[in-house]
Amino acid sequence: MLINSGGSGLPLFEVSDLHRVRIYVQVPQSFSAGLVPGIKATFEMPQYPGVQFDATLSHIAKSISASSHGMQVELQADNAAGKFFGGSYCNVHFEIPSDANLVKLPSTALVTGNQGTQVAVLDGNNKVVLKNVQLGRDLGDSVEIAAGLSPSDRVINSPPETLAAGDTVRVAAAGPQAAASSPTTSPQ
Repeated sequence: MLINSGGSGLPLFEVSDLHRVRIYVQVPQSFSAGLVPGIKATFEMPQYPGVQFDATLSHIAKSISASSHGMQVELQADNAAGKFFGGSYCNVHFEIPSDANLVKLPSTALVTGNQGTQVAVLDGNNKVVLKNVQLGRDLGDSVEIAAGLSPSDRVINSPPETLAAGDTVRVAAAGPQAAASSPTTSPQ
């Protein structure tokens, strides 16, 4: 191929060192506050189904993109085995540490209405109290509660629409599945 001095032709070849790869990810703004260099992540590639690889967050843009409403971050991963190629894509899962004071609930525990977003909890006498809450991150099937609820509150999951403040509730016996989650209740 003819090469002219100062020309703007196509490159003849490209050199890449793939022993360590960089992965660029647009992280949604709602998850950007918990990101700091050094946190761990895992990623999956379509050509290796069911296999997870480790990566470490190395750089953060510290700027939210107007077009994607996300923040670009860079992860680095070891590629000594040569399994990853330039231009590939992957699904990344971050291990973002959560605040110990935040309460995470199933989305089904939320009560929405004219009073805003509320959660039905039980007081010491097994009576319903509706607490106004401030939502944090929406995690799909669960949501973080930023304010209005404490970790010791007994939350009613999937409360019926007819449940009202002051109703007396009988707490169902805790089985192996129910012991790991919030108490299941039924109004009396």
